[in-house]
Amino acid sequence: MENDFLNKETKIAEDMDIDEYGSIDTFGKNLLYKMGWKENTAIGRDPKNGLVKPVELIPRQKGLGLGAVQLPKEKNKNVKPGAERKKNYFGTKVKIIDGMHKGLKGIISENIEEDLNLYLKENDFINVQLDINNQGIKVKTSSIKIRSEDDKHDKHDKHDKHDKHDKHDKHDKHDKHDKHDKHDKLNKYDRNDRDDRDDHKKSKKEKKSRSRSRSRSNNKNKTKYKENNEHKEKSNSNKEYKDNKESKDKRDLKWVIPNIQVRIISKSRLDGKYYNQKAKIIDVLDKYSFSLMVDSTLSQDFKEKDLETVIPEIGREVLILKGIHRGEPAKLLERDKKKNKVVLQIIQDLSIVEMTQDDCSLYIN
Repeated sequence: MENDFLNKETKIAEDMDIDEYGSIDTFGKNLLYKMGWKENTAIGRDPKNGLVKPVELIPRQKGLGLGAVQLPKEKNKNVKPGAERKKNYFGTKVKIIDGMHKGLKGIISENIEEDLNLYLKENDFINVQLDINNQGIKVKTSSIKIRSEDDKHDKHDKHDKHDKHDKHDKHDKHDKHDKHDKHDKLNKYDRNDRDDRDDHKKSKKEKKSRSRSRSRSNNKNKTKYKENNEHKEKSNSNKEYKDNKESKDKRDLKWVIPNIQVRIISKSRLDGKYYNQKAKIIDVLDKYSFSLMVDSTLSQDFKEKDLETVIPEIGREVLILKGIHRGEPAKLLERDKKKNKVVLQIIQDLSIVEMTQDDCSLYIN
């Protein structure tokens, strides 16, 4: 039976042409027509509440994170030839001339495409990145000055000083050269006369040399005695200067205690690397020095005058730094920046106290 089935000739239908299939673009639509769908009607079991227009797929930008919004494309990205391109003042050099950051230099760290002078008039604050530690701060627009003019003035002054110095050196060399020439032009006869006079003077000096030798020895002893006294006086004065300097550096700590947060306000300590950064007091080493942690670095190079207290938000805990409650934690209830006052509630006995902002600082347990 099986052999008979294999031996039978089987007929295979020929392939259909594309025209018989119909248009590929309308293939899906034809299927919908066969299932009873009509144009301008929704698809699904409930045509009344269904979607008539299909949901359009909007592809996301490559590398765009989840929840991120794609930035709009820049207008006037390709500027036509001859047209003016808008200037961006990001990176413009400025100098701070007022406020707590007075004297520091930096650059504008925000995009400003409009007129810079107009922007400074219409806005109260501007973002600036400091040169000393690349830290970003917000400064009043009235407290900054564009630095291009100052740089030119400084370069001009340096150039003038350099020119004056070169002229002075040339003038000195010229005078020395003239004196040398005059000295070489002396007469040979004048030299011979001078030699004769010198011989006559030597004879007189030899007679007086013996009497003078004794007086000179006495004078030498006196001068040595004076020099020794002067040397002792100088050494004593240097010691006193060093002692005074050390005593100034070693001042008793007045308010620094462990486990508080402080802000570094010194612009010169460690070349201003940590200026305006917050730090934590780790330990008080003795009555003169302490250690703090700033930017994951433990340091003992700072003095109490290099720091200021940090006042937190209302409701957070602080440590009291002065008075009978020194070292006790308290809760911040009120703060008045203009009057420099804070109202605290001591954690231990819930009593209310009032003090200045310098008498407490953020508690870091």
